[in-house]
Amino acid sequence: MGRLKKFLQQTKFVMQDTLQYMTEASVKRFVNAICDFVPISCEVSDSFNVENVFYTEEQIKEMGAPKAKIPLFHIDLTLGDDKRPKYSTTAKEVVSTILTIFDNGIRSLQEINQVEQKLLPHLFKTNAKMFLKATFRPEFRPQDPDPEDKKELPDENTWVFDEYNKLREIITKIIDPLEAYIKTYDRFAKEYEFDPDKEMAQYEDPDNWPEVDQLRASIIFHQNEEKRI
Repeated sequence: MGRLKKFLQQTKFVMQDTLQYMTEASVKRFVNAICDFVPISCEVSDSFNVENVFYTEEQIKEMGAPKAKIPLFHIDLTLGDDKRPKYSTTAKEVVSTILTIFDNGIRSLQEINQVEQKLLPHLFKTNAKMFLKATFRPEFRPQDPDPEDKKELPDENTWVFDEYNKLREIITKIIDPLEAYIKTYDRFAKEYEFDPDKEMAQYEDPDNWPEVDQLRASIIFHQNEEKRI
């Protein structure tokens, strides 16, 4: 039984080390994959002209031609109760969702059971579940070790904080361009206040039917407005 327990303990240590390496590689791939969808720069000229730059000149030369990017999220532009445009999902909600996925993935690692408790439950005095030691994200960045102190080791979770911070800083860059784009529709403020029902009500009263010249002027005005918009 002693040898079996030692073997299971060694297995636990191997599992914890493997989990650590796999977690670090997986998290870094996730962060790089998400950040790859964020443009280097975004120029919003107007409602119909938005230029995203995803590659540097050096990268384009290496590739031969820039590769087309597909959107990671699909966000609709809708009308709110105030008849003004708004996003179906705000930029801040997109950022929050991505960061929540990151945290949920890290948090799930805390729920991997130890094999000893599964195989040798009679050796444990309590039924409380015991989990493998796993990576977690610190709320604040751990201090770097003193280079003069050879015995002091770096915190093993510093890299998690750095990857989270990198992800947050890069995806937060999408907020300003999206807000700048929706502001391009402010020039249609007069159109938002237009009430079609009120406009048509004047043509429904046969006793106060508008004059032909007035009707013609109204039609021409709205045709010109259609072209302008």
